[in-house]
Amino acid sequence: MKCPICGSIESKVIDSRQSDKGIRRRRKCDKCGSRFTTNESTEEQCLIVKKKSGSLEPFSHEKLTNRVVIALANRSITQKTVEVLVNDIIADIKRSGRKEVNSSEVGEATLAHLRKFDEIAYIRFASVFLKFNTVDEFTNLVTKLKTQQALHA
Repeated sequence: MKCPICGSIESKVIDSRQSDKGIRRRRKCDKCGSRFTTNESTEEQCLIVKKKSGSLEPFSHEKLTNRVVIALANRSITQKTVEVLVNDIIADIKRSGRKEVNSSEVGEATLAHLRKFDEIAYIRFASVFLKFNTVDEFTNLVTKLKTQQALHA
């Protein structure tokens, strides 16, 4: 860190604290003795989504939130709960450490969270994401969900 008074790059950290912006550090210049504060933060990883067509687009928090809100329509869920759910989904996706993920991975992570959170929302989202071609495919999903419920009861 460069001293704002003398320009020296020799300084010592005398105090570090967590803040809203990251880490706040108090420093003391070794050359002139002045004290100054720095704020350090980590860069947010920019996530890229690879679509089925092969095209790439930046991950959209808003797009995921909209899809989750649609799945949870009329389910007596607060906006704060939706935000927590979406943030949990995003955290799972980012845990892979990769900068590029397939759109199917985003959908699968969303399905996994909705399944634990709200079965109706899970079925609604699945009906769009899994692109059922027949009523039987949809019925099979509901039957599978019921069977797994019975096993865990």
